[in-house]
Amino acid sequence: MKVYILDEIVVQPGRAGEYRRAYAARYVPGAERRRMRLAGAWQTPPGQDFAELAATLFYLWEVDGIEGWWSQRMSKLPDGTDERFEKLAWWQESDQMTLSRKRRVLSDQAEIA
Repeated sequence: MKVYILDEIVVQPGRAGEYRRAYAARYVPGAERRRMRLAGAWQTPPGQDFAELAATLFYLWEVDGIEGWWSQRMSKLPDGTDERFEKLAWWQESDQMTLSRKRRVLSDQAEIA
């Protein structure tokens, strides 16, 4: 079973490109180290950024099962120290560019799977 992590981030007007670059540089490497795989990335409004409009960015990550979910939640840095502070620092830094953010954790419905 896959577990999906959907981040929905509303970025301040005119800052979508800056946010995407920061996300790619600061968040993605750590997520990949935690065995998260980026399954998709989208935005609205579609196709381009507008200086006068907020943009909503969506990032869909997947991990392998419940164990993968807990593994990435309780992850350690390569030197063995707790990674939570690094993750917290990223989200606090990125909040300076955002209006809001939500994270949803999803899995298949038991009755349908």
